[in-house]
Amino acid sequence: DIPEDLIHAKQVPQGQLTRLIRVSFIGSSAGEPIISSMIKQYAIDVNILYGNIDRVKDIPFGNLILELIGEATLLDKAMTYLRERGLEIEVLNNV
Repeated sequence: DIPEDLIHAKQVPQGQLTRLIRVSFIGSSAGEPIISSMIKQYAIDVNILYGNIDRVKDIPFGNLILELIGEATLLDKAMTYLRERGLEIEVLNNV
């Protein structure tokens, strides 16, 4: 479960939103700089609030809880970018 204080939005500059998302990944995507590339491409701010990686039969899988901050259209594009790279995205809040 996610701590209650993480679910509620922080103050962000006018015209920007914050989205709390869970990113799930498996396999080779665990070793790729996908989050870094997303930040550079879409010029959004990202806070990593939680993360873990485990292995089953040498196949990595894991989860990240990310806070995305930026303009709504850029956040949508960034989430599409992650999905196109095979990551599963769950929006935990949308403020």
